[in-house]
Amino acid sequence: MRLKVIAVCFLCSSAAAFAAEPAWELAPPDAKVLVGIDIRGLRNSSLNDSMTNTSSAQMRAQMQALTMFHVPGIELLDDIDSVFLASTGDLLQPSKTAAPGKKAGTPFLLAISGTFPDEHLRPLLKGPHPSYKGINVYRGTDANPASIAILDEHTVLIGDDKSIYRAIDRKSTGVQAQGPLFTRARELAAANEVWIVARDASGNLQKAAGPGAELASEIDGLDLGVAVRDGFNMEISLATKTEAEAQAISQLFLTQMQAAAATKLDAAKTAALWKNVKVGAEGNRMLVQVAMTKEELKENMRLMQEQRASQAASQLTSHANGTPDSPIASAQPPMNSPQPPTVSTQPAAPPKPRVVKIYGLDDQVREVPLDRRN
Repeated sequence: MRLKVIAVCFLCSSAAAFAAEPAWELAPPDAKVLVGIDIRGLRNSSLNDSMTNTSSAQMRAQMQALTMFHVPGIELLDDIDSVFLASTGDLLQPSKTAAPGKKAGTPFLLAISGTFPDEHLRPLLKGPHPSYKGINVYRGTDANPASIAILDEHTVLIGDDKSIYRAIDRKSTGVQAQGPLFTRARELAAANEVWIVARDASGNLQKAAGPGAELASEIDGLDLGVAVRDGFNMEISLATKTEAEAQAISQLFLTQMQAAAATKLDAAKTAALWKNVKVGAEGNRMLVQVAMTKEELKENMRLMQEQRASQAASQLTSHANGTPDSPIASAQPPMNSPQPPTVSTQPAAPPKPRVVKIYGLDDQVREVPLDRRN
């Protein structure tokens, strides 16, 4: 019995040791946006199982077609365990500083963790690569180049030069940033495969287009977590300046969701959808919650596949029958409509040469050809 307990403890500790933990020590202490994706967790999730079980032959054929075209570095997709992004820029607000002649960009650092064979990394390591503290930083050549650095055998950094240099400095010290943003990020990372924490301290959000344009600038922050380990659970929290604005945004979001559901789902499916969705406001936060069990997730994935197949079949039938929305029908004139004039495609006959006739001469009438150039 004691051996079994020890074995269970060993397995649990091993799983925790190999969990895709974000590289917290690389993030700048003044970050305003933190994003994490547990790729390994997504591969082993119920969502991935549902997508695999309900995937259509068309999807599999598309994936096989993609493998025919070699994209440099595409092999890395199978090597990645987690992705961690940090940025000091305002939420959705581009940086106001830029080098002369270059477009301004938001500073960011993307830390990709996994196990990367040299042959998979080599296609990405091109161009000038100045060394910083013994680490080569490969610079891009685009208008807004992103640099690449191999921090160690398990970490690849992508971002602007300054963000990468600072991450290398922080890695050497091992000191992790602290603060409310990082505390919240750690909470979400512990429970979700995909998470986002963003704060806009300046309150200078770019206004979005559409019905929510007037409300976009009132958002101070965003928390999002998506857990797919056993079913599907998503929570979205938008922080606003006032409680009234949180109520207004939640009502707008609810109205938009209801309108979208009404156009795509029947009454029974709409009712089933709202059993899994909650939209409301608490204080100055707009909240959205979506919760599905593993069985409900599989059923929803199946319905989505059936809907896509039905739409594709409807389009094929529409084209075959020549209905008004098909290219075949649009190419044919309606019945009893006036026909356009017929234009002959035969080449025009060359013009006959013109002549001038002179009367009253001894030999009666003389014809003189008229030179067309005159």
